[in-house]
Amino acid sequence: MVNGSMVVEQHLVYEGTKRVKADDKNRYDCMVISVRDRKYGRERETLKAYVTQDMTHKPIQLDIIIGIASIRALLAE
Repeated sequence: MVNGSMVVEQHLVYEGTKRVKADDKNRYDCMVISVRDRKYGRERETLKAYVTQDMTHKPIQLDIIIGIASIRALLAE
């Protein structure tokens, strides 16, 4: 991925499964997928997605890490 004038190497990492409770009060069996990049010689996680294991692959939770802050988005129906 190109970030400004720098090319940043990114990797998708499958981290297994986890049961996640969403804001709709249901629990979902999810696959945990992490997006990591290597910048300045260090690897860091930039996104973690919790996606259902059924045929819909619905995103239940997203954790986004930007700089010194983070954002969490949860499924609400």
